[in-house]
Amino acid sequence: MTPTLTLCVLATRITLADGPAPLRTMLLVHVLAGAIALAAGYVALYAAKGSALHRKSGIWFVYAIVTMGVFGVVINVFEGEDWGAGLLIAYFVVSALETVRPAAERRRWLEVGGMLVAAFLGVASLFQGLAMFLGGERLREGVPAPMFLFLGTVVVLTAASDVRVIRRGGLHGRPRLVRHLWRMCFALFIAAGSFFIGQAHTFPEALRHPALLAVPVLVPLLAMPYWIWRLRRRKPARLLDPGAIRTALRLDPKLADAKAALKKLG
Repeated sequence: MTPTLTLCVLATRITLADGPAPLRTMLLVHVLAGAIALAAGYVALYAAKGSALHRKSGIWFVYAIVTMGVFGVVINVFEGEDWGAGLLIAYFVVSALETVRPAAERRRWLEVGGMLVAAFLGVASLFQGLAMFLGGERLREGVPAPMFLFLGTVVVLTAASDVRVIRRGGLHGRPRLVRHLWRMCFALFIAAGSFFIGQAHTFPEALRHPALLAVPVLVPLLAMPYWIWRLRRRKPARLLDPGAIRTALRLDPKLADAKAALKKLG
């Protein structure tokens, strides 16, 4: 996703059996966090939105993705490989979580920092894709040029939307939930692609069919418009976030009901 750093400490690829012990431990944590993220992500994707299962699996997904991304960045820096993907996927889940936080709990510094990271990664990805096209390079680290251009475009537009949201002081109602939903789905899409496509060589040969491995990768993108459609059909009363309302009531016990709590949040 981004130009690789010139710093390359190690000459060989880190594996669970080869490399310095600290980095092998980081790789093990990275792999375990990735497995937890995929499991929790698919559960959150299919769970009823707003349910206890959805919230708990979503939180597990966020924590696992951030852990996986941070350790992945460290390992890739030492290997001299592309380190942007870990930052990118962490940005998507953190910004998605911040979107549904009550207004009193949102952290502006985190929103601004995430926007700057997204803008940098998006522009870098676009430049990489264009350089590959102009140089006749079809693949870079297993990623085709069109994918760099696709992700770069999405991320640049996402950073631009962050600017608007930050200037407005946040979102409310359906737009707020839609923003949370599509960012979580896109993060799951990236995580699934990194595993099922990026690590296809680790699967049994009988399962290495591109069409078969593409199914779990595309599921989040296919499910996203369905859930957005379901969300837009909900009645306004059903859009109230129980967790956010409870937080508002805890912060100000004088609020008498959910309507007053929601007004306080906005």
